[in-house]
Amino acid sequence: MGPEPHARTRSSAERPLRDRILLRFPSLVDLAALALFRLPPGGLLRRRLVERAFQVVWAGINRGDFEPALLAYEPDAEVRIFGASGVGLAGSYSGSDGWIEFIGDIFENFGAPRFSVRRVRDGGGRIVAELGLTATGKVSGAEVEESTSSVYYFSSRGKVARQEIFWQQDSWAMALEAADLSEQ
Repeated sequence: MGPEPHARTRSSAERPLRDRILLRFPSLVDLAALALFRLPPGGLLRRRLVERAFQVVWAGINRGDFEPALLAYEPDAEVRIFGASGVGLAGSYSGSDGWIEFIGDIFENFGAPRFSVRRVRDGGGRIVAELGLTATGKVSGAEVEESTSSVYYFSSRGKVARQEIFWQQDSWAMALEAADLSEQ
């Protein structure tokens, strides 16, 4: 088993100032999440803020810094994965420790994983995001380029309560359908 994800977490001196502040004062994340989810879905400001939040979170994960991303999740959040059994991921993960295990499983099964946010669709209390993953297979050494899509369901506090990940062909359409959103 590879190193735990938290072992890859950057020291506080290597983190961007924004992340150091948010980790020191997590209530700021709570306030920002509540304010964001009070903005009307589909509005320009909300759309830009949601897209930026996804970019920031996944850039941190690409740096190997997982703690800031956890601030966006409820402590008892559930992560469910569909279509990824062939890549060494469990069907579900629970809570903060489960989320860390999920990211750890990705790093354990793929060499140098890098994520890119391709598109985000805001459905109010749920958001659909498509991510690109580039990596190498640790066993095969083959280049991997995957597209996965997730539905993030938010609590009344504006934090992720449940995430459903579709790791299969046409994942975007599947995630939109699961979120009860139409293709636009």
